[in-house]
Amino acid sequence: MSQRSSKVVVITGASSGIGKAVALSLAKQKYSLVIASRNSEKLQSVAKECQKAGAQILAITTDVSGQEAVEHLLQASVRRFGKVDIWINNASVIFYGRFLDIRPEEFRQVIETNLFGVVNGSRAALKHFKETSEGTLINISSGFGAVPAPFVSSYVTSKFAVRGLTASLMQELYVDGQKGIHVCSVLPATIRTPVYEHSGNRMQQSARAVPPTYSAEFAARKIIRLIDHPKSETVIGRPIRAMTIFYAMAPALALRLFARYVRRFNYRRQPNAPNTGNVFAPTNDERTTAKSKVLHN
Repeated sequence: MSQRSSKVVVITGASSGIGKAVALSLAKQKYSLVIASRNSEKLQSVAKECQKAGAQILAITTDVSGQEAVEHLLQASVRRFGKVDIWINNASVIFYGRFLDIRPEEFRQVIETNLFGVVNGSRAALKHFKETSEGTLINISSGFGAVPAPFVSSYVTSKFAVRGLTASLMQELYVDGQKGIHVCSVLPATIRTPVYEHSGNRMQQSARAVPPTYSAEFAARKIIRLIDHPKSETVIGRPIRAMTIFYAMAPALALRLFARYVRRFNYRRQPNAPNTGNVFAPTNDERTTAKSKVLHN
């Protein structure tokens, strides 16, 4: 068995979008995979695709906002494969709406999933990596974790926090001399995934991806590169890199211009019926408890 195929990768939010694209690409390269998501039905579908590609696969229904569920994810991964080499925190939800229109419990749930999901995953991964003195943690933030946008305050809050958390963890490992453990932050631009259609929304118009957009496969290639070539921060998409520089040089102007851009291009003309989307539960699967269902080959 080659060194590459012997690596074990855990991916959260793997039932669609970037997580699914990463899983399918790694499956073709014969990595051993542990995929997690709240959506059991879609997760099992991805698992079957990975199996057809020849990968060893473990699929576990997991709500990452629950610490016990994430601990179970780690333990099940180690029982199945003996170790974890790479952990990718990818699970994420969005809620659109003006800050005062979003209910406290809706704002909190976005934070629980996007931020505490990463906190829980990072804690589990780093605990395991310190036992083996090696491993790579990859946390998916967002371009909105570097440059804020209006009407997604809970999402922006969570993604800025993920970026800061990841940088702080990297500093801790550096100070402690943990040279075999790597922590990476990823800031994607707008990626064409179902997250927009599945989002919660209290705006008067339905949401859409802000152009320019990139494919999930393009993002997956950038993320997978970090497995063999880890770096502290990776930006996916030139517009985000440019906006980050613009925001650092002229923050007030950048905020005003980007706010107008988002307001114009982030919403369709058709009216929206207020909804919570998949923020509290997956769109077609209500089984979100910490009890995990397992599929393996």
